[in-house]
Amino acid sequence: VALDGNINNGSDSGKFLQLAANINKFGSLVNWDLGVFGRDTGRMPLYPYLIAGILDIAGEQRLWAVAFIQAFVDASTVFAIGLLAGAIDRRWALPAAILACIWASLVILTSFVLADTVFMAFFCWGLCACVWATRSERKLLLVVAAGLAFSLALLTRPTLMFFPYFLVPALTVLLWARGNQSWRRAVLLALVPAVMMFAAVAPRASENYHQYGTLVVTTQSGNHALDVVDQFIRLCDRCVNEDMETKMHAEVKARLKAQSRVDQQNPTILDRIRRG
Repeated sequence: VALDGNINNGSDSGKFLQLAANINKFGSLVNWDLGVFGRDTGRMPLYPYLIAGILDIAGEQRLWAVAFIQAFVDASTVFAIGLLAGAIDRRWALPAAILACIWASLVILTSFVLADTVFMAFFCWGLCACVWATRSERKLLLVVAAGLAFSLALLTRPTLMFFPYFLVPALTVLLWARGNQSWRRAVLLALVPAVMMFAAVAPRASENYHQYGTLVVTTQSGNHALDVVDQFIRLCDRCVNEDMETKMHAEVKARLKAQSRVDQQNPTILDRIRRG
């Protein structure tokens, strides 16, 4: 902040700030989407509500308050990384924490109105709890703590939606090999964080299904998948020569236009079209 003086980095910051303003004005997570003002289905709710709370207390124009709070969140991430490394080998705890302190991404993102800082904190604390669960006698308590941290991380960013597919087998092996647990108990303990993550987003997915007819946690997934495809289209010589990116977006637009008026204003319809 001292070097740049800018806490709002533009596009994504503006979206979070608008959602926070809407929360403070209307009392819920609402936004304009496809020409309709209604419940937002794209962004996960935790970070907009956090920003709304900070700005409601500090004042709408005092964005520095967000960076101030995020600095403490970032400090907790450093502590979690140190504990995580210490669980593997105590000699690594301090060097790992020092490296985290000077990690440029952590320092820079702290000063922006972006969900990355909060997401990383919850994610690192979840990993820390999982690793310490292999060493501690209070394994159930620690896997529950991991589930809580991962659930909060998922409610911050949808990036973690598919993480349980890796977490459950990996944690099972660790609990069996290093935690001296039987295979059955190791599997049951490893399932705890995954079940908690599912429970955290189930109400949101259910609400989307009942309101829009599609069982989704977020409508960002299809859009982001298309963005990944876009990268290859931009780099492919044949794709560039034939302007395939423009054609692809034009096709999506045409398919959306062919839908009924009601479907055109359904925030999940674009996601379904792009997935198709």
